[in-house]
Amino acid sequence: MTWTDTGRATLVIIEANGNGCSNSDTDVIRIDKFPSNIFNILNVGGRSYKFSVIDSLFNSYQWDLGNGTIVNEPTVFYDYNNDYPTLSISLKVTNTLGCIDIFDTVLSINHHTSGIYNHVNIDSVNIFPDPFSNQINVYSNLNSNTTFSIAMYDALGREMITPQKWRRTQGIYLDEVVPDPKKLNPGLYLICLTINEKTIIYKVVHAN
Repeated sequence: MTWTDTGRATLVIIEANGNGCSNSDTDVIRIDKFPSNIFNILNVGGRSYKFSVIDSLFNSYQWDLGNGTIVNEPTVFYDYNNDYPTLSISLKVTNTLGCIDIFDTVLSINHHTSGIYNHVNIDSVNIFPDPFSNQINVYSNLNSNTTFSIAMYDALGREMITPQKWRRTQGIYLDEVVPDPKKLNPGLYLICLTINEKTIIYKVVHAN
C-alpha cells in the first residue's frame, strides 16, 4: 500500500479462519515523506566530485560511489582514479524510526571534465604551504567587489573550521586558516573558496 499524505494513520489487520471467525488488531502508525530530490553531485575538476545531502532529517547516510567505495557521511569529497562511462551512485538513508530508503542515479566520470573555475571575479589565488603543518595561508587578488568565504573539510567531508564569510572590495587579501590541531591527521584536506556563489576547491596535504 502507498500513502500519498504524511501524518498518522490507523492500521487495522483482520485475520479470518475457514470457519468464518475473525480477529482484528489495530495500531496507529506515522507516515513520513521521503523527499524526491535528496542529494547533489558536483564536479569540482577532473575526476574529483563532491557528493552532498540536501535534506538533513535522516539519522544515517551511506553513499555507494559505484566503484566499491562505501562512505557513511552526509558529505563526501572523492577522487576517482579512472574514467568510467557509467557509474551507479546510490545513497541509503535511515530516518528516526529505522525506515530505510535508497536513492540512485548514474554518473559518467571523465578526467577532462572541468570544475567551476570561471567568472568568479578573481585574478589569482595561492594556497600555501603545501604540505602544511598547523596553518594554511590563502592569498587572493580580487578584481572587483565580491562576497568571499573560506571553509575547510577533511577527505570525508567533515568540517575542520567554522566557515568564514566576508563582503570584500577589490584588492589583495591574505587569510590564515588554522584548524583545531586535535582534529588534524596526516592526509588530504580540502580548502573551499566560495566567491560570488561560485566554489573553487583546493587540495592540500597535512604532514606531521
